[in-house]
Amino acid sequence: MTPPWTTPIVQFLREGTLPEDHKEARNVKLRSARLVLTDGDLYKRGFLSPLLKCLNPDRAEYVLRVVHEGSCGNHSGARSLAKKVLRQGYYWPTMIKDASALVRKCSPCQKHANHLHNPTTFMKTMESPCPLDMWVNGHSRKVTTYDRTERISDSGSGLLHQMG
Repeated sequence: MTPPWTTPIVQFLREGTLPEDHKEARNVKLRSARLVLTDGDLYKRGFLSPLLKCLNPDRAEYVLRVVHEGSCGNHSGARSLAKKVLRQGYYWPTMIKDASALVRKCSPCQKHANHLHNPTTFMKTMESPCPLDMWVNGHSRKVTTYDRTERISDSGSGLLHQMG
């Protein structure tokens, strides 16, 4: 079993020890710059929020389930669920991925989700012989020219008389 993602960071912040692997040590240093160790608990500094408590994967799954299915849970989508957990003051790096996995496994969410009722075939375009025919409503408005004089048949709509 692999240790939780917080273990190397807590060791670095508490004792100053880094992992042997150079890439992992660099990653721990970069991650720990945004994290604070207070009373043995690891917190992430937020830009516009107070300190966010960092959770291990087992505790994170419990928090996701409580927020998603709890007494005030409304079976929301993955991104909305992740943002709700952030507003509650919790953080872990794979929040959105874990939330989408939980929503995909939730049977009430799948049962009551919006379903596409479109046919599986491609839609076919229908060519009209007269593209503007749907706006004409059967009135004939033809422009004919006879020796530089124009005649317009209005079919009784009265637009020409109103326009003057």
